Amino acid sequence: MSLSQGERIERRVRTLMIWVSAAILTVAVVSIFEFRNSASEGRTIVGLVLPVARDDSAWSRRHYYGLAAACERMGCDLLVQEHIPVTRDDCRKAVEFLAEKGAKKIFLPSGGYLNQVDDMVRRYPRIDFYANAVGTRMPHVTSYAMRYYELYYLSGMLAGMRTRTGAVGFIAPIDSPETDRNINAFTLGALRVNGDARVLAYWTGRWVDPDAERDAVYRARRDHADVIAYQLDGSTVPDTAERLGIDYIACYEADDAHNHALGALRMDWETAYMDLLQSFFYTDESGASIYWPPMGRGTMSLKLTDSATEEESRRIEEAALEILNGRAVFSGEIYDNQGVERSRPGECISEQYLQSEMNWLARGVDSIDGR
Repeated sequence: MSLSQGERIERRVRTLMIWVSAAILTVAVVSIFEFRNSASEGRTIVGLVLPVARDDSAWSRRHYYGLAAACERMGCDLLVQEHIPVTRDDCRKAVEFLAEKGAKKIFLPSGGYLNQVDDMVRRYPRIDFYANAVGTRMPHVTSYAMRYYELYYLSGMLAGMRTRTGAVGFIAPIDSPETDRNINAFTLGALRVNGDARVLAYWTGRWVDPDAERDAVYRARRDHADVIAYQLDGSTVPDTAERLGIDYIACYEADDAHNHALGALRMDWETAYMDLLQSFFYTDESGASIYWPPMGRGTMSLKLTDSATEEESRRIEEAALEILNGRAVFSGEIYDNQGVERSRPGECISEQYLQSEMNWLARGVDSIDGR
């Protein structure tokens, strides 16, 4: 599960060097790609499958417009299948439609799609499939995602510095390695600046459930949480927090009209999809193709609002530079909230474990729903 600090730093530096080298070669790669397109009879067709309309949620909107911009820059045509439920029959029909239209690459940004299209992947071996789920491995599919946990670590620091009650809330959808590592990173960040901080975790049971999300914000206020972070689509959590006078850190973007927004997680999906269209990803020990760029790639950042103090901005910038220079968020001595040691001094938790095996909550997390 764990790597030594030296091994982790060596791997991190090697990864960063790969990203930097690829960035330097981007212009050349684009030129080659465009030359091949212009020399061929038609443009490369790229497919995208979405569970809702492209503008119906922040998640779909960011993926669509990011991929659309990348396709335009790369000289590709984008075909979109919208309102596709996460069921085997619906996913199969969407993939078949895109395949018949000549798609050479198909992107599945909703993690649930991957388990529904395994037979389609085998049926169309000449199509490159991409699934937004780094915790799942499947032959001939590239898994991709952002390292949100690095931003949640910085968000936790912001919450830990801002709270007056010592209680901060985190509203999450479902139990998974992704949500666990985000909650844990948030907690480690909060404890870094405030050793007395408590993170109260609330679970809604779904990625989108406005009633459950609204109820979670009210429960957080009842439990005296005065800062909230969340990992959900939609605006229910920030809108409710604003009405109740609770500071919050936005999952996607902060409403400029809100007085209680402290910051927002910002993702540059155009750059990410440019990387993916250029086959810019790595292969792990098992042979799986993965795109999980570090913060140094420039695909994500924590944007603070004007309410941030100089001290808050300085400390968060210092921590961000540490991560850029190779410091692993999940390194050193870490215990879970049951008292089990998960990482020893001088160790780091491995990449594969973070992606697919983390199933515990860190010391400092109080799961309000009984987890």
